[in-house]
Amino acid sequence: MLKMLSAEFSRFAENLRINDIPQNVVAKAKLHLLDTIGVTAVGSLEPRIFSLMNAMKKMNDQGQSTVFWYGSRFPSPTTALVNGAMAHALEYDDTHLGSVIHLSAPIVATVLAVGEALHSSGAEILTALIAGYEVTARIGMAARGKFHQRGFHATSVCGTLGCALAAGMLLGYDADKLSGAMGIAGSMSSGLMEFLSDGSWIKPLHAGWAAHAGTLAALLAGQGLSGPKTVIEGKRGIYAAFAGHCPPTSDIAGELGKRWETLNISFKLFPNCHLIHEFMRTIQAIKKEHNVNSVAIAKIVCYVDELSYSIICPSSERKIIPETRYDAMFSLPYGVALTFVKDSIDVQDFDVEKGVPTEVRELLKKVEFKRADDRPRQLVVVHLRNGEKLTASQSLPRTPPPEAVVSKYMKNVSPLLDHEQATELLNTVMKLEKLADIRELVKHLICSHPFAK
Repeated sequence: MLKMLSAEFSRFAENLRINDIPQNVVAKAKLHLLDTIGVTAVGSLEPRIFSLMNAMKKMNDQGQSTVFWYGSRFPSPTTALVNGAMAHALEYDDTHLGSVIHLSAPIVATVLAVGEALHSSGAEILTALIAGYEVTARIGMAARGKFHQRGFHATSVCGTLGCALAAGMLLGYDADKLSGAMGIAGSMSSGLMEFLSDGSWIKPLHAGWAAHAGTLAALLAGQGLSGPKTVIEGKRGIYAAFAGHCPPTSDIAGELGKRWETLNISFKLFPNCHLIHEFMRTIQAIKKEHNVNSVAIAKIVCYVDELSYSIICPSSERKIIPETRYDAMFSLPYGVALTFVKDSIDVQDFDVEKGVPTEVRELLKKVEFKRADDRPRQLVVVHLRNGEKLTASQSLPRTPPPEAVVSKYMKNVSPLLDHEQATELLNTVMKLEKLADIRELVKHLICSHPFAK
């Protein structure tokens, strides 16, 4: 007999308290919250976010939750939509690689929007955030890559369920109502990977929609509505419909409260698809060790696993000559060439609509890729013009130290906040569990935004 996974997840969430969570997990969750705040700051400067907010203004003229940096106030689901999209706007937000899901963008947007409306405490926010992380990661891990292979974005498909759970926790629901909220959220899951075909700016809305739909599902559950308890593992549930694969349910919810997937969320130090980062880190290591530059290179061969291949290596001219930011952010050749040419990489480097530097454009043509099955023990082979080969084996994902995350945050908020304001916000996040009302944090997320003038 199949387990009702939503019921298991909901019992875990209902009973979870901040004191049950190890301090290293709480500390890491706060770093992810800080990182997400930082990427919303730089993401708020993306013109399409301003367009999205203006569209929401036409439908919502008042509310209890604040749009980050702009200061507009909408109902919680609408605010969660804008803030979630803002966090994912420049592909700079974190990723749980075990599930290939962007966890913080939708879940942070959800807990801050709902928490502000309810005057939730910092401890309640952290508890809901971590529960959302743990549950969403496990749902995705069980069918890793299967959603993407069928053309669906796991962040939106699975994130909607986790956001509903987190929002329901803040609303004070019991396990039965939490499970019902997840059941509603399953019918709102969505998100297509077709943006890869033409570099359309639509992927950020997937994170925003997960936050919006999850919040709305939780609010509907509070009015007596309820969805199917087998929404995840049922014959027509999330796995069957979106992944075409029903994994064994015996251990999907296993070790909840014992093994913390929050510790396995990876920060981004490059503003592009996380699946390219291992190659970029490897290129950085080769440059440093061998003091090689792009002029000396004859060709670069990258060996790519099956899941990544379908996302970052399709045979399209747009991967070689990117026309939009999303073309560039999901191009393995572009990420590799850019890393060889530049010593440091910023969000502006992917704004290719302003043109691609000549040296990067020339090196793009020399980047080749093969499926990892061909040469599984190698990640990158750099062929030099003099006949020498520089080979790098696969490496484990690198976890940056906390100070690197803080440095990234400070750089990202610098266009909107001065050093003193940024430091005050940083300190507020670091003492989050002591805040009586999350509005003490949110008040720091309003500034004189250049787009709002």
